[in-house]
Amino acid sequence: AQSIVSEFVRFSLFDEDVLPYPGPTRTRQANYVRELDVPAEDLWQGVESKVRRNARRALREGVSIIVDDRGAYVEDFLRIYLGTMDRCASAEWYRFDRSFFARLHAALPGRFAYVLAQLKGEIVSADLLLLSADTGYYFLGGTQASSFSTRPNDLVKVEAMNWLRET
Repeated sequence: AQSIVSEFVRFSLFDEDVLPYPGPTRTRQANYVRELDVPAEDLWQGVESKVRRNARRALREGVSIIVDDRGAYVEDFLRIYLGTMDRCASAEWYRFDRSFFARLHAALPGRFAYVLAQLKGEIVSADLLLLSADTGYYFLGGTQASSFSTRPNDLVKVEAMNWLRET
């Protein structure tokens, strides 16, 4: 009746928030959920030892973290993200342009944050989080290949959880 043959729905990750759906569904990929309402030390100990080791290495290498909840670093994010999409030969569907992020910023003021790793004044890794009232969702991200040895993305992930926990 509506001339619709398929749709894409991103359901909540939490069963108690999902209304019954009248048709068949298909899961595309796994989602990982981490409760953040724990003491900081428990959060740190709760990540894999490899991640802790890599985060410490990033700090020793001089990597620092910036959290941008206004979109001021969107050009740096785009450079990192699109470089990652090129390196991974991702499908065109994942290659969002500047206008996509401008629309996202306009539609979700106060509901997104970029967590960026900076090394020697250059952004080398970045994640985009989407925020609901009580949940932060990793949405998109990437890392500059030339900075892999400094392990910035593990630090980005750890500091994203710390920032979400505090905010």
